Amino acid sequence: MTVPDWPILAGFALVSLLILWAMASDIGSYTIPNRVSLGLAAAFVAYAALVRPSGLAWDVGIAAIVFAAGIGLFAAGLFGGGDVKLAGALALWVGSARMMDFLLLTALVGGGLAAAKLAARWYRKRRGGQAGSVNADDLPYGVALGIAGWLHSLWRWF
Repeated sequence: MTVPDWPILAGFALVSLLILWAMASDIGSYTIPNRVSLGLAAAFVAYAALVRPSGLAWDVGIAAIVFAAGIGLFAAGLFGGGDVKLAGALALWVGSARMMDFLLLTALVGGGLAAAKLAARWYRKRRGGQAGSVNADDLPYGVALGIAGWLHSLWRWF
């Protein structure tokens, strides 16, 4: 089956804009608007109806598992509520076949962000300023999710 290019390009553009919105919001206020996650989920439904109707049950099931795991991380105080919703919505786009790649990439990007925060803290302390603290509350993990989701979209569609 040949898929027209416009749904793929439109899907990629919309997902990219929503991811950028989520990352900017998380950096600015440590919140991710519900509209972003709902937009990603709604766009996925439209995209899936046009492009890939088969295999949806697996993808939705895996996304539900990611969301449930995120709720556990939220309950443990490791994730914010917006991060949980964003992870679940991005999981729809990633699909079941590439979920482990996405989770590994998210962890690597998140580790890189944490290392950058620690390096900035060390640098400020060496310069005589306040070091501040580095904990989960200081790390906008929506950025790691967004970068991993966007890179996955690039690899998947192009």
